[in-house]
Amino acid sequence: MNECARGGYYVSTTCCTPLRGALLLSGLCAKPAFVAKLSPDGRRLLYSTLLRGASGTAIGVDSAGQAFVAGSARKGFATTTGAVQVSFGGGNSDAFVTKLNPAGNALQYSTFLGGSGSDVARDLVLNNLGIAFLTVSTSSPNFPLRPGAFRVTRQGTTSFVTALRADGRSLYYSSYLGGGANSVGSGIAMDPAWNAYVVGTTGNEDFPVTAHAFQPTRLGSADAFWSKVVIAGDLRASLKSNVVSVPRNGVVTYNAQITNLSPDGSDNIVFTNPIPKGMSYAGVLSANGNGCSQPSMGATNGAVSCHKLRLEKGQTFYVNVYLRAVGTAGSTVTDIVKSSAQTQDLLPSNNSAAISVRIR
Repeated sequence: MNECARGGYYVSTTCCTPLRGALLLSGLCAKPAFVAKLSPDGRRLLYSTLLRGASGTAIGVDSAGQAFVAGSARKGFATTTGAVQVSFGGGNSDAFVTKLNPAGNALQYSTFLGGSGSDVARDLVLNNLGIAFLTVSTSSPNFPLRPGAFRVTRQGTTSFVTALRADGRSLYYSSYLGGGANSVGSGIAMDPAWNAYVVGTTGNEDFPVTAHAFQPTRLGSADAFWSKVVIAGDLRASLKSNVVSVPRNGVVTYNAQITNLSPDGSDNIVFTNPIPKGMSYAGVLSANGNGCSQPSMGATNGAVSCHKLRLEKGQTFYVNVYLRAVGTAGSTVTDIVKSSAQTQDLLPSNNSAAISVRIR
């Protein structure tokens, strides 16, 4: 049984009673998993529901009180329309992820995750956008992968790292982790940049290790492992102006571009342009962004800030900032723009750009 501290959520591999306000899911299992929510003082059962056809091993709860359950499931387990994998893949079991609504009486999504072998989700962690990150043990040669996976083949039973988007309809990433046979991921955690930390055991001689690792070789028949799985882009900022000099009270158009050079997509990109001394704010346009905040018109301080939820490898985020020259004639004004992302950036030195314009 796993426990989440937020509001008292529990998941178990066996059924309990009573079921209150529950969603009963059809399936084929004599001892279905259940999800129960207790009041914070543990005195009341707020809901309790069966997940038939499944054995639960992990649970997480998001800020809206929605429970995410993972484990192993068999043919007949209930999935939702449009989920990333609605059919059983084969073997003894597939991994599964199910997201319940806050009342526990409806599925937000429910999906298999597996191939033709046996697959089990061992642990689950959520990020702030409701993306579920899982560590999975699999014997499937065709476990679902995503482009750019750092390991695309496996031998025997090995570990897997998979992330499922918040709507349950597609994979954020998915990759084999272990080398040959006998690698099992047992736990997963996450930092604020969405880097996943996976722990488990391995008997593999060729388990992937990094340069200068604390222990580069296996010492026993099976050793523990600890791996950091990084989601990393490379944001490059560039800046151009429509003029090199401007009359006093004239408006300069600054064309900024934030390009993700590689290797992964970046999330929650923020573009920032502080109003430089000698300029006042005159407007902003971001044709492919997800919104901007800006100072009041004519302000000579503050900053323009625009954001974009996701920037895939090779894509560019465009922002035009309009500034009015209010400084002294003959002075030079340097405008500086910066970019950042929630996901890790491989080369922070190219995240900013600057250009100078003379006031005449």
